[in-house]
Amino acid sequence: MFQFGNMNLQRDPVFLIKLGGNLRKFRLNKGLTQEMLADKAEIQRSQVTRIERGTTNPTINTLKVIAEVLEIDLKLLLEFD
Repeated sequence: MFQFGNMNLQRDPVFLIKLGGNLRKFRLNKGLTQEMLADKAEIQRSQVTRIERGTTNPTINTLKVIAEVLEIDLKLLLEFD
């Protein structure tokens, strides 16, 4: 856990898992493999895997690039049921 002033900055595993589920759903809807998405987004396939599993906290820039490749609004990756 990181502390910044009076704020505790920590990873939210539930959020990251939901984000990963959304990414996987949109990737599959586009008919892309993890490898194909990674190539188009110019990131490592292992990074896509970690995001989908919810084991990494991707940067907003990475999410922006992924959303562009998937041809969706970035906010859709962050909206959960």
